[in-house]
Amino acid sequence: PILCDMWTSSDVLCCTASILHLLAIALDRYWAVTHPHYIHSRSSSTIWVLISLVWIMSIVVSLAPLFGWKDDNWSERVEDGDCMVSQDISYQIFATSATFFVPLILILLLYWRIFLTARTRLRNRLAQKTRLPQASVIQTATLTASFKQNNTKITKNDGVSVE
Repeated sequence: PILCDMWTSSDVLCCTASILHLLAIALDRYWAVTHPHYIHSRSSSTIWVLISLVWIMSIVVSLAPLFGWKDDNWSERVEDGDCMVSQDISYQIFATSATFFVPLILILLLYWRIFLTARTRLRNRLAQKTRLPQASVIQTATLTASFKQNNTKITKNDGVSVE
């Protein structure tokens, strides 16, 4: 039973830390893209806080079964040679939510916002080069539609040609 506890806890710890580090990287990239001066003002304490939060959350999730959050059949399964993470439904919901679903949703949202910010910046640069007023996120769709409607193409030398 002790070896099984050690094995499952270390497995959950490493997997959780890995996924949460991906979330921390996505958050750092989001800040870097949405706040241009973040990279120059980022401190080592901010990074240490993020890393510490990742490991604290990983430890909480991985050690919870050791403090009693196990299903009723855990001991019988271990005696039969099946070493599995606690199958208690409430622990499973907590662990999968905290280590997979919530980080997945947050990572997708962060990268979506990074994409929108980068697209807006590129379109604003294009608008400046073609002497058009700067466009916001909402205005870029209107600008694109007007280019398509007027059969206007942007050429490689940043000139505008009308067909």
